[in-house]
Amino acid sequence: MITVTNTNDNGLGSLRNAIKTAQPGDIIQFDASLVGQTITLTSGQLEIDKNLTIDGQNAPDLIISGNQTNRVFDIKIDANFQSPAVSLKNLIIAEGKAQGTGQDGAGGGIRMASETTLTLENSELRNNVAQFAGGILTGFKSNTTIINSKFDNNDGTLGKSERGGGAIATQSAGSLTVLDSEFTNNKGINGGAINHLLGNLTVENSRFINNSSIPGGTVSDGLGGYYGAGGAIYTDGANASGPNFSPGSQGGIIQINNSLFDGNQGAGQGGGLFLFVYPPDKVIVENSTIQNNTILENLKGEGLGGGLRHGNGELTLSNTTFTGNRALSQGGGLWIGEQSPTTITNSTFSGNRAESEDGNSGLGGAIALSNGTNQTNIINTTIANNYAGFQGGGFWGGGSQTRLKNTIVAYNVANNGGNNWNINHHTGFQFSDDGGNFQSNELNPNDIKITQNVTLTDPLLGSLQNINGVLVHPLQVGSPVIDAGVSVNLTTDQRGQTRPIDGDENGVAKVDSGSYEYQVAAVTLPEISVIQNTTNIADNTGTFDFGTSTVGSVVSKTFTIENNGTADLTLSELTLPTGLTLAGTFPTVIAAGSQGTFDVQLDTNTANTFNGELSFTTNDT
Repeated sequence: MITVTNTNDNGLGSLRNAIKTAQPGDIIQFDASLVGQTITLTSGQLEIDKNLTIDGQNAPDLIISGNQTNRVFDIKIDANFQSPAVSLKNLIIAEGKAQGTGQDGAGGGIRMASETTLTLENSELRNNVAQFAGGILTGFKSNTTIINSKFDNNDGTLGKSERGGGAIATQSAGSLTVLDSEFTNNKGINGGAINHLLGNLTVENSRFINNSSIPGGTVSDGLGGYYGAGGAIYTDGANASGPNFSPGSQGGIIQINNSLFDGNQGAGQGGGLFLFVYPPDKVIVENSTIQNNTILENLKGEGLGGGLRHGNGELTLSNTTFTGNRALSQGGGLWIGEQSPTTITNSTFSGNRAESEDGNSGLGGAIALSNGTNQTNIINTTIANNYAGFQGGGFWGGGSQTRLKNTIVAYNVANNGGNNWNINHHTGFQFSDDGGNFQSNELNPNDIKITQNVTLTDPLLGSLQNINGVLVHPLQVGSPVIDAGVSVNLTTDQRGQTRPIDGDENGVAKVDSGSYEYQVAAVTLPEISVIQNTTNIADNTGTFDFGTSTVGSVVSKTFTIENNGTADLTLSELTLPTGLTLAGTFPTVIAAGSQGTFDVQLDTNTANTFNGELSFTTNDT
C-alpha cells in the first residue's frame, strides 16, 4: 500500500512518484488531508504500465486535473509487451486535454493501449477534451468496465473524427460494460456519450441525459454522407471475428437494459441511439425509457429515428417506452433499416413526432420501417398519440412482412402536409393480422386499417402515466381490449404485472391487448365479528344469557364488535327486546382493523322473565 500525501505534481509523496515506484499489484491510496484538494499535472500525463489500483476513498472529492493541457492517465504496455489491468476508484478526473494527431490526440481523460483492462468505479470524468474520445479511448482488444461513475461535459469533437465519441470511444475487438452510471452534457461527432466499434457492449441501469452529436451533422464522411449519428450512443458492429478483425461469423451483442435516454440530440440518424451492427450480431433493448430525444437533419437532409435508429441486424425490443421523441424526417420514436428482423413486445410508443420544421413533412410518428423483406413482429404493444407532419402518425413503411398481435393503435394523427385529406392517420400500409388488434377511428372511419381484421373502436386508454416506475397508458374501466387478446407466450405486461388476469370478471383469465394488463381494483369490504366475553356470536344464531339476579341489582353485558375487513364498518338501527336498555353509546362507525364496544343493561326493578332478540344493521355484505 502506497499513500499519496501531497498535491505536488512530482517528488516524494506525489501521485506521480507513487505510480513510478509502485510494484505490480500495488494499491495507491490518498491521505485524508487531501479531501477536496486538486492534483494539477504540470509535467505531462500520468503513465501506468503495471497492474495497479488507485483509490481515492480516503480523500473524497479529490480532483486529478490535466490543467487543460495534458491527458490525465495513459495506460501503456510495459517493456516486456505485457498489457496491464488497472483499477481507478473514487477519483475525479478532470480538465484533461489530449493534443496531437491520431491517437496522440485521443482520450482526454484516459487513453488505453491495446489489450489493456480498465475498471473505473465510483468515479467522475468531467470537462475533458480530445480530438476524439473526450473522456476515455479504449485500446484494441481491450476490456473496459464502468461502474457507478459519471461522465459530464466531455468533448470529443475537436478532430471531427468518425470515432469522435464525447465521453468514451472504443477500438475494435474489445468489450465495454457500463453499469449504474450517468452520462450528461457530453458532445461528440458520432455518439455524444459513447462511440463503440466492433465489440460487445452492455449498458445496464444507466442514464444518458442531454448528450449531443449535433456537431457531426456538418462533417462530411468523404463518401457523400455526414456524421452526427447517435445523440447518446453510436455503435458500429458488435464483433471483429472476420479477417483482419473485420465483422465475421461470430456475432456479438449490443444490450441496453433498464436505462434512461432523455433529452439527447443528434443530426442525421438516431437522436438517442444509433445502433448499427453486422449479421449475426444482435441488439437487445429492454426495460428502458427513451424520451424527449431529437434528431435534426444533417447536411444531407437525413433526420431518421428521433429516439432510436437501428440497422442491419436482429433487434429485440421489449418492455420499453418511447415518448416525446422527434425526428425531422422519419420515425419519431424508432427507425429500422437494412437487414433487420425485429420483434417488439410489451412496449409503448406515445407522443412521438415525425415533423419537419415547417410542420408539413414527416413520416411515421411512432415507427418507420425500412427493413425490406425482413419480418417485423409487434406483440402486445400500445402505439398512441403519435404525430406525423405528412402521413403515418403511427407507422410508415412495412407491409405484409410486418405482423401485429394484441396491439393497440390509437389516437395517432397525420397532418397530411397541411392539406385537408384526412387520410393515413395511423399508417399508409396494411400489416398482417395475428389477432387481438385494436384501432381507433375517430378521425376517419374509412381510413386504412392497420390490419385486415382489426377491431375498430375506442380502446379507452388512460393518459400516459408513471406506474411502478414505468410509463404506460393504463386501460380504463370498460375498455374493450380487456381480456380481448389472443393467446400469447407472455407472463407479464410492461410493468411486470402478471398476465393474464380475468379483467372482465367472467371467470376466464385472458390476456389484454396492448402493453398494459388491466387488474380489477381490489374490493374493500368490512367484515364484522361480535364477541361477548370471549365467545364469538355468529350472525343470526348466537344467544346470550343474563342468568338469574335479585331485584334491584345492576346486571349488564359488554359486546365487542370487531371490523376484520378492509373498509369502514357502519352500524345503525340498534333494536333491543323488552327489559334491556343501552348503557352508554352505540358505535356507528368502526374503522378497518379496529373495534368498538357497547353495553346492554337488564331491567331488574321488578321481578320478571325477559327474552327476545337484539339486532342492529351493518354494511357487512
